[in-house]
Amino acid sequence: MKGCPICNKKYQDDVLKCNQCNIELMDWKIAERIYLYGYDNIKTQYPKEYQRMIKYRQVNGEKGTYKNSTTMSKAIPPQPKHQSEQNIPKCPTCGSTNIKHISTLNRAVSVGVFGLLSGKIGKNYECLNCKARW
Repeated sequence: MKGCPICNKKYQDDVLKCNQCNIELMDWKIAERIYLYGYDNIKTQYPKEYQRMIKYRQVNGEKGTYKNSTTMSKAIPPQPKHQSEQNIPKCPTCGSTNIKHISTLNRAVSVGVFGLLSGKIGKNYECLNCKARW
């Protein structure tokens, strides 16, 4: 999937340029990062995309603005390298990470026993501390 760093639209891989901004598309994760934090944020990690944004800004001037200005990007720290640590689900009630996934079999048995009164219909996780389900 590709994305536009100017308007944050997402496109299929076969599309080459944004219909609205007429800029060459790039990986949507990089494009979204540029859209949110400005192109200075990608200077060291993605030098090819950074140069592409410099050329775009030279041609289009300030029309190529982003959601946040490039000066704002200095105040926002770059994303951490280990995103897997951030993607750990937490209980919305108590904030605990001591949770378990409610299996399909577990839900089916609960619905078979309790019918529509089962508390597991539409729930995916259960907190082992406070017993909340969501």
